[in-house]
Amino acid sequence: MRQIMRWRKALELSQPAVETVASIGIAAGLLWCSARKMSFNSFVALNAGMAMLYPAFKSMSRIYLMMQKCLASTSKVFELLDREPAINDSPTAKTLPRVRGEISFREVSFTYGGETPAVTQIDLNIPPGTTCALVGASGAGKTTLLALLQRLYMSCQAYSC
Repeated sequence: MRQIMRWRKALELSQPAVETVASIGIAAGLLWCSARKMSFNSFVALNAGMAMLYPAFKSMSRIYLMMQKCLASTSKVFELLDREPAINDSPTAKTLPRVRGEISFREVSFTYGGETPAVTQIDLNIPPGTTCALVGASGAGKTTLLALLQRLYMSCQAYSC
């Protein structure tokens, strides 16, 4: 979060600087036209050219900031990838043979650390090659079941085949 705030601050500070440089450029163009005794048409053409270049220069000023933001984001991603998993396989776990694609929960209960269980005694069997929809009221445990299936959380009673 700190990196994002730093990036936003740098972006907010760079925009006025770009505007100031553009204003100085227009003033320099005006003085240059005046010193060279250029016609009004030449002055308008010069300003039109600078106006056409302005968006490109403004975009270029943001490239460095975007690269910094991407660098901060990728370093966070690599930090997450380097972490030890919170849930590890048991040292005595057997290698899973070729699976049939069936998902099965038998008497699964899970709580998020409080006393109120998120799911209680769930039996679920989804045959291979079928599509299943988990439907229910808010707080019924749909997301919890998906999290258990992906092993984002581990229930002592949960197992799937």
